[in-house]
Amino acid sequence: LSVKTVSVGPVTYGSTMQGSSFAHVLQQIFRQSLTSIDGLTVVAPKKRSSQTLSQAIHTRGIGLQSPASDSNPSIGSAAMQAYLDGAEAAVEATYTVHTNEVWVNINLKEAGTDILKAASTAVIDRRTIPREIVMVPQLSDMPTYQAPSASGGSINLELTSHHGDGQTYVEGETISYFAGMDRAAYLVLIYKDAENNLIQLLPNRYSGRGFYKAGSFIEVPGKQDPFEFVIQAPFGIESVWAFAASRPFPALHGTQLQNGLTLITESLDTVLNKMRAFGNTPGISYGEKNTSVTTVAKSKYE
Repeated sequence: LSVKTVSVGPVTYGSTMQGSSFAHVLQQIFRQSLTSIDGLTVVAPKKRSSQTLSQAIHTRGIGLQSPASDSNPSIGSAAMQAYLDGAEAAVEATYTVHTNEVWVNINLKEAGTDILKAASTAVIDRRTIPREIVMVPQLSDMPTYQAPSASGGSINLELTSHHGDGQTYVEGETISYFAGMDRAAYLVLIYKDAENNLIQLLPNRYSGRGFYKAGSFIEVPGKQDPFEFVIQAPFGIESVWAFAASRPFPALHGTQLQNGLTLITESLDTVLNKMRAFGNTPGISYGEKNTSVTTVAKSKYE
């Protein structure tokens, strides 16, 4: 390879940015195979913090100031995650399942730029894969993002999990999310679990009104939060939605839980319509972003 240090990014199904137990096993195989190459170091993910993400954005001069693009990768991309980990490049892959074959497209992306440095394709005989390993995820019916034309201007948002976008997390792992904005604003985070329950992560009992400075990243759960997110059943696609506005959002209907979060009793469509209608209010700046991860049960192949 043309680099000496790499990180292993996500493995996702087709163009969905969704994983599976097969995706997680394949990611482990990549790590093992790359480690065996002389002169190549596979960099382990470093612990993320609000400070390290904010510093990365300011150091690179990218990210929050404008929407993500090939020259301005989002903080959740494999390329930016590799940059945060101190690697020269990231290995990421997508796969598709055919009758008796699995086609895997593997890319090597330059850290911090998302520039393609190398690519390869592998074909696996599907009959050699144990039947209990899930190949095709139950695809999410996540609503399509449609940004309202906010009269007060748009707010650019970054939102990702602590290992980046499109990741597959395994039972027993803990997960956190990071959100950042290019303008000072009020922030609402809504989490949708694999059973379509909606939980308001921010604001919560410990966060105050949920107003944050421009350019800073917010971690959930944060240091002040007496709760954590541990991956457990039910498994599947889990999503987080971020909404930012220059004025406080209207309250969402729900029941406060013992951990300080709120179980939303409205549907996701109702929440989206309410937030977007508020974002269209004259004089209000507004932004919206969503991300998803896949959670899977532990297996003997982990």
